[in-house]
Amino acid sequence: MNVVSIVTVTLNACEALEDTINSVIHQKYSGIQFIVIDGGSTDGTIDIIKRYSNHIDYWVSEPDEGIYDAMNKGIKKASGKWLYFLNSGDTLCNNVLLNIEECLDDDGIDVLYGDVYVVDGERKERRFALPLERLFWGISFCHQAAFIRNSDRIKYDTDYRIAADYKLIFEKYLNGEKLRYIPYPIANYSLDGISGDYYKTGIETIEVASELLTKSGITDPYYKRILSHQYIQLENRKQLENGENYRCIKEFMDDTLSSDKSLVLFGTGDVTGRFESFMGWGQYDVKFFVDNNKNKQGKELMGRTIREVVSLTREKQITVIIMSEQYNDEMMEDIRRLELHESVEVLDYLDLRREYEDRVESKMLKSAMDEMPNFGRLLRD
Repeated sequence: MNVVSIVTVTLNACEALEDTINSVIHQKYSGIQFIVIDGGSTDGTIDIIKRYSNHIDYWVSEPDEGIYDAMNKGIKKASGKWLYFLNSGDTLCNNVLLNIEECLDDDGIDVLYGDVYVVDGERKERRFALPLERLFWGISFCHQAAFIRNSDRIKYDTDYRIAADYKLIFEKYLNGEKLRYIPYPIANYSLDGISGDYYKTGIETIEVASELLTKSGITDPYYKRILSHQYIQLENRKQLENGENYRCIKEFMDDTLSSDKSLVLFGTGDVTGRFESFMGWGQYDVKFFVDNNKNKQGKELMGRTIREVVSLTREKQITVIIMSEQYNDEMMEDIRRLELHESVEVLDYLDLRREYEDRVESKMLKSAMDEMPNFGRLLRD
């Protein structure tokens, strides 16, 4: 029987640790070496470990340099054919080792991986492993779903605090080692851990991917675009959550709109509502709306009158923004047929949004290149 060295790292998580231990010791598989690495807990964790010490082959409680330093300590004590890492709070699925016993006999495989159940409070759903090609820009499966063939070359890079497991797997893939998918849920994975921080996880993942792509001499622009897009998405989400996006949008609008002109919005459909949330036109002097729909003319929208398009000919010192994603060419043609005063400026919502996104994304990527050395190096190559 192939021995699986199960390494559990923990710190001040005594309640969660007991569930993890029980999920290991109740496996109907005799080839288990169980290792527990504690980071010097002070909350009763040691009492839990001692209570189950008859089922634990090795344990230690001492300060460490983080989760991957603790995992490296476990690796040094592991003597099994396979390494498996089960964090405190995560649990093995019932009898999973017995179910995959034949797979563990495969000597031609370096990494066996399956699926996990993601547990978020009361919610639990199966997360299936993704195609290995995704490793070029992110992890394809959780480390709680992976069995790694033990060797003296296995070590986590402690320069990374969240994505070192991704780096280990991606390096193996790039080095031509064999990874095999097994269609089983391996563990219940809790989102309470450090990797639950989407922003920090995303940033480290981009840095790892950039480092390994550069080292491997992979310069395909496709991967640069993918990683750039991922970074921009992370930044946009972060800005939206902390309200920073509104400041950026206001700066752009202040630079774009003439301070001596009032706004007139051409169109009253869904785009107008999205434009309000995106550009915040409510903080500017919106004089009125115009619309070709006669059923809307004469009514009000958000406290402004909706007028017919020809009313623009009576205006001076205004900026008209065409509010459509589908009919903007026709609406622009409607305006061209009018004899508008020379002080009337006409802008297109789609052009404004593209210009804003280009400007903001350019700033984001410039900042990333300065602050993220691996990502910056990849983009410059």
